Amino acid sequence: MTAIGNDDTFSVRSCPGHGFYAGHLPTNRQGLITKCVYGFVVVFEFDECGRLLKRTRIDLPQSILRPGFMRGMYEADENELEGFLHNEIGFKPGLIHLKEFHVPEELVEVYRLPKHYQDFLIDPNGPGFDDELRACLPDQIKAWLAAGRFVLVCGNDYWLNSDGEVTDS
Repeated sequence: MTAIGNDDTFSVRSCPGHGFYAGHLPTNRQGLITKCVYGFVVVFEFDECGRLLKRTRIDLPQSILRPGFMRGMYEADENELEGFLHNEIGFKPGLIHLKEFHVPEELVEVYRLPKHYQDFLIDPNGPGFDDELRACLPDQIKAWLAAGRFVLVCGNDYWLNSDGEVTDS
């Protein structure tokens, strides 16, 4: 579990259709909850400044799980899952503000720039970039930064805007 040394915070709102929930925990801490196809959720707890403090895996009750598209995988009824998060964990959905972090064991992270932008900044002459990309990527990166966009990885790469809403994946 790694918190990345960056003073920027990123606003995040829940997006149940993409398997993550943002809000507040009974400890008055910020929480990001991710849903896993293997029948559990991971609760990430953050302090008031958005720094990652801890993570906890919680098995979901069988009563809200439905067989998924592959053996051993599950889906959960969204209303029942949200009820479980509220009743059993005390979770209240809401806007949260997080710093960059990376938890490789859970494949969850938040960071400023998409990987291809990071790769370009490291080596603009790398093999993945032709002359056309080299010409347009600097402006795209400036626009991305100016708009306050960022990436949340949770089973997929989600691009969020400065209001904490998913715009692309």
